[in-house]
Amino acid sequence: MAQSTSKNAVLWVAPRWPFPPDDGAKVAMERLIRPLSDSGVQVELLSIVPAWETDLTPSPLRLASLHIERRGGASRFATRLSSAFASVFLGGLPYSVRPFSNKALRARTRSWLEQFPTETPILIDGLHVAAVLPPETSSRWIYRAHNVEWRILEDFAVLVRGPKKLFLRHQAQRLRAYEKYVIESARVSFAVSRSDAFELEKLSSRARVEVLHIGADFSKEPEYTHSQRTGVTRLLFVGRLDWEPNRDGLIWFLKEIWPHLTPGAFELEIVGSGDGSYLEAWRGSSGLSLCGRVESVQKHYAAADLCLVPLRWASGTRVKIIEALQLGRAVLSTKAGALGLELGSKALEIAETPEEWISLLNTGSAKKWEDLARRAWPTAAASYGEKAIAMKLKEFL
Repeated sequence: MAQSTSKNAVLWVAPRWPFPPDDGAKVAMERLIRPLSDSGVQVELLSIVPAWETDLTPSPLRLASLHIERRGGASRFATRLSSAFASVFLGGLPYSVRPFSNKALRARTRSWLEQFPTETPILIDGLHVAAVLPPETSSRWIYRAHNVEWRILEDFAVLVRGPKKLFLRHQAQRLRAYEKYVIESARVSFAVSRSDAFELEKLSSRARVEVLHIGADFSKEPEYTHSQRTGVTRLLFVGRLDWEPNRDGLIWFLKEIWPHLTPGAFELEIVGSGDGSYLEAWRGSSGLSLCGRVESVQKHYAAADLCLVPLRWASGTRVKIIEALQLGRAVLSTKAGALGLELGSKALEIAETPEEWISLLNTGSAKKWEDLARRAWPTAAASYGEKAIAMKLKEFL
């Protein structure tokens, strides 16, 4: 028998446990659910949590209900290995989608859906989680695309060689076909940027694609305080450390740029959840702090002069940039890192080559970065206020 569910309700299916919001995808989820539920929308949340994640922080949000299911094997590595093997030798779904297509998991998800009225819309928060849903429910799907997923694999393949390149290209094409299936099945697909919307529209002319930005709370202008330590510029990187674009970008920065900055003039904090063991090679480097996962990033932003986004390939929108600008901090990024953001040329400092990064950093100052942050905040506030973004989704619902 179905629960008594309001007409103003949505079944929200997520691929992660979103609390605490300690990476970009979780922040994006929390910043849409919170203003939506605060406005009266009844959010029934189903989180498909990796089996190896056991530390689940209680939800701080006003949810109508919350249900958890498990996916994958006992570890991230074991899950990826078995999924890659199956995808190569058994065919069908790309390896990153396979953990969500487990038969028992799909059956449990079907049972969860049957608790609710059949007309209740289903919001798919990320591409891969669509695999847990019965295809006959697709008339109710609202797909929220965090990235153009197949494009990420395609771009990554350009940077590697050998068997890994062949595997990534093979998987990119499988993911492309799956992504096309999802956007064609859904009632609407919400991209996080106009550039991503354009990519999805190119993927299928049959899909309905709209733009729904990632939001932040721009209700109050921040303090633009900068470092009080004369001659020291405090740099900050925030992001999930085992997301491949972040991993690649950090290694590139630490190898090609960090050793060539003026000695003693910079301090760098690297903050983020996920496996950052590859960073151990730089532990002990003068001025470098490997912070890992932290309870709150607020104090790290408060101490920073400049936030770094050294990504060489990516899709979607970098939540870390929106978050930095919201908190009154300037950003230095590559073009790939700033992809999809509608901020204009005066809101961010952009550099591509190591030489450009080195020159900008060595000739900059805390005052210069503060001035950049002051110019950027009004532009970011106009485009990325979370309440207006949530209301756009509510109107569609």
